[in-house]
Amino acid sequence: MLRLALLIWLLITTGAMAQVVTVRSGEHGDFTRLVLTFPEPGGWDFGRTGDGYGFRSRAGGWRYDISTVFSLIPRDRLAALWVDPDSGVLRLGLGCACHAIAAPFRPGIVVLDIRPGVAPDGSPFEQALEGAGRPLPQLAARPLLRPRARPGDFRPPPSEPLPPWYLAGPRNPSPAAFAAPDPRAAGLQAGLVRELSRGIAAGALTPAIRPAPAKATPASGPRLLPAPPQPVSVQMRLPAEDEAGGKRLSDQGMTCIADNRLDLPAWGSDDPPASQIARARSRLLGEFDRPDPAQVLALARLYLHLGFGAEARALLALWPTEGDDSAVLEALAILVDGGLEDVVFPGMASCDSRAALWSVLGNPAPPGGTGTNTAAVIRAFSELPPVQRQHLGLALADRFLVAGDRPTAQAIRAAIDRAGEGSGVALIDARLDRESGVSAAAETRLADVARRDPALAPRAVADLVNSRIQRGEPPDADTILELEALLREHRGSAEAPTLRRALAQALVVTGNADRALRDLTAEDPDLAPQLWTLLAERGEEMDLVSRALADTAAARTLPGQVRQAVAQRLIAAGFPQAADPWLAGLPGVEATLARATAALALRDGRLALRELAGNTGPESDRLRAQALESLGDLAGAQAAWVAAGEPDQADRLRFLDRRWLDLTATSGPVATLTADLAPPPAPDPALGELARGQALLTGSAATRGAATALLRDRPAP
Repeated sequence: MLRLALLIWLLITTGAMAQVVTVRSGEHGDFTRLVLTFPEPGGWDFGRTGDGYGFRSRAGGWRYDISTVFSLIPRDRLAALWVDPDSGVLRLGLGCACHAIAAPFRPGIVVLDIRPGVAPDGSPFEQALEGAGRPLPQLAARPLLRPRARPGDFRPPPSEPLPPWYLAGPRNPSPAAFAAPDPRAAGLQAGLVRELSRGIAAGALTPAIRPAPAKATPASGPRLLPAPPQPVSVQMRLPAEDEAGGKRLSDQGMTCIADNRLDLPAWGSDDPPASQIARARSRLLGEFDRPDPAQVLALARLYLHLGFGAEARALLALWPTEGDDSAVLEALAILVDGGLEDVVFPGMASCDSRAALWSVLGNPAPPGGTGTNTAAVIRAFSELPPVQRQHLGLALADRFLVAGDRPTAQAIRAAIDRAGEGSGVALIDARLDRESGVSAAAETRLADVARRDPALAPRAVADLVNSRIQRGEPPDADTILELEALLREHRGSAEAPTLRRALAQALVVTGNADRALRDLTAEDPDLAPQLWTLLAERGEEMDLVSRALADTAAARTLPGQVRQAVAQRLIAAGFPQAADPWLAGLPGVEATLARATAALALRDGRLALRELAGNTGPESDRLRAQALESLGDLAGAQAAWVAAGEPDQADRLRFLDRRWLDLTATSGPVATLTADLAPPPAPDPALGELARGQALLTGSAATRGAATALLRDRPAP
């Protein structure tokens, strides 16, 4: 009978304890932390209320133990903590200009941090928490504790003094009133807990979820309250890192995914892939042919370890599972196949964990300087399975090469080389050679890869064509045919954009811009700005003019810099009228100068002056001088040439204006002619007539020679 009573008592207390959420606190200098420990993990919501913040568990039915929260922290940040009796929401009242954030620490543990200042932009915890319940009660000063009056029927014996612990009211009784526990009770309790655990595990026992409340029995006379348990003061300080050693928050405030959820090397073994997949699939279905969610996730992880991203996505779509692990695995499946991901990993490039690697791979933009934890990226990449390193390494190295980070790209190249033989290392070496200016060595490597590795041939051929175009060498017809064949073969794959871009550039520089801009940009509109820029710089003139006249709609959609480059090439080719729609509405000084140049090419000096009104600078003054000269204002043109810093052009106009004595040349035919036109000096009386005549003949010959040279060097106006 005693054993049965102990069994019932333990079941009741176990069920009651299972429903309690322990709330602990800690002060950490610049922030206050609350730690909520749940008996079992579950979903939760955290957000703003009218007077602070609220935390709600989606499971419901939890009781929060907040008895020791304010024993370890002051009330300068967290002023009040209260559980709404109607909604069950844990309410936080703040006593400062602070904000709060919530993050899962590990399964069943949630951390609430209260930090000073405004919340970061885009914080999800600033959204209103619906159904939070009534407002917080008004805080008032604690009343002075006074002993309650003794019951009227209490009469202590007159002969015995009243014991000091025997007072009415909520006082603690004397420790002497309780007998010391039997030392055998600890062993009995441990054995009972062990036997009950075995019964529950075997399914013979079911613990009570919620015990029935005990009925209070009225008692007369004084009541002795049992001594409450002494609170244990435990100073909790959660580390700034998770159990895997990574930063819990990134620089952008994103919660870093723990390393144990991204451990691709541990999700497989050295056994043959077919054997691993067979074993995992044999455990997939459980009772009544229902899939086991844990086994579904295990098979998806094995697929990712082997590099089968599409298979992992198909498995998770066929048998969807709930939880954050499923979303993380779906994102990894996209990245393993070389795709881009913008839901799970963005903003985690600064994490000191494996999440930094997948954040860089999921973002098409180059990694941003100090915002990327390159050490974590290299560490996570180096531990990937060899197949994953060879497959993902080239794209990862490309991102760092575009960002100008050669040391990180070289470290990635070394990690790929350690994975075994593969042409990915040769491609990275070729791109490093191109960055160093050694194009010949890079093209030799690329040609070798394209010849002996069919898997990497598309990238190698595309890089080879791009390298030759940058050197100014147009690709030959055989190379263009090879690009077209590769594009048809890999249409719809991850290599298609690279091949399409290389083929379009090759067509532009070989006089087939019409086909490139008409057909290939229809499949990839992002190619248009790059192709128009290449056409303006390297394309044939008639090819450019025909496309510019036929495709006036592009003049309204392309970036201003591209439109201006096309217009300047049209003006230089002698088609200023065709440049007008490309320059219309463009702001900026460069566009104004281009419009003035086009007006001068059309011999419209007044339009050029209107365009140049208010602009200063050498180029503006030069165009203004040409416009004034075309209108016959030689004096104004002379001043504009002087302002532009070209005195020779000003002398040319003074000569045309017959202002020979104002010429500023100090040497050459102009200086000789100017000196001869000055009044002759008085003749020397000591010279005879013959000597003076000889001097006149010599001066006349010099003047005639200077005039002949001037007419020869300066074209007629």
